[in-house]
Amino acid sequence: MAETLKKRAGERRTYDMDFSLQPEMVEGETITTLDTVTSVPADLTISGLSQSDKHAQAVIEGGVPGTSYHVIYTVTTNLGSRLVGGGALKVIAD
Repeated sequence: MAETLKKRAGERRTYDMDFSLQPEMVEGETITTLDTVTSVPADLTISGLSQSDKHAQAVIEGGVPGTSYHVIYTVTTNLGSRLVGGGALKVIAD
């Protein structure tokens, strides 16, 4: 089972999604574009999108204490694949 990451409501933090762990990412394939990062529910502030090699990063802030979010990264690779990765993020009180 994947780990649920935690952040305090007042924090602004960079989160990294490692796509090398996805079986769809083949040898020699790299991320060329980080298309979107979204959350469900959608009340996180997401900015500062960047990518390198097999990693995608986003700066995440805000959120409602006690709420669990699903953060979804969508990327395009040098081989033309569109891949989606996600994870759980729980916001806790400051």
